[in-house]
Amino acid sequence: MIADGTIARADVASGFFPGARVIETRDGRAGCPGAQAANTDLITQSFTLTAATAVRVFGNIIASTTGRHDLYLLVDGVERDRTLASPNGVGGDPWVGMQVETVQNLAAGAHAVALRGTGVDTYGCGGQWGHLSTIILE
Repeated sequence: MIADGTIARADVASGFFPGARVIETRDGRAGCPGAQAANTDLITQSFTLTAATAVRVFGNIIASTTGRHDLYLLVDGVERDRTLASPNGVGGDPWVGMQVETVQNLAAGAHAVALRGTGVDTYGCGGQWGHLSTIILE
């Protein structure tokens, strides 16, 4: 495990894609939900590709909400997916699961991915309730 909570897991893809790299970063913020300003990055990753290749990026986090809040997946600052949360009304539970995903080709060079939310103090409950995973098919 890298100091910022990122886990590099090459073993995960070893059967099908021997050269694949898997990067998993869990939500490192304390609190349920974690403190966070609106329209700021909740979880981030950065990586460098030595050649153009396909990547799959998947983000998952919970949100405690009494109104609508959106979650965005950004790759190199460009929105690639979005989802929304609004109260589900089941037994008064305000927690809603949110998922975003993209599969795309990226050029060689440095890249950054991020989960960004529109709500204030709305998302996550530690590393078990939010993560960003990237599979790089090198």
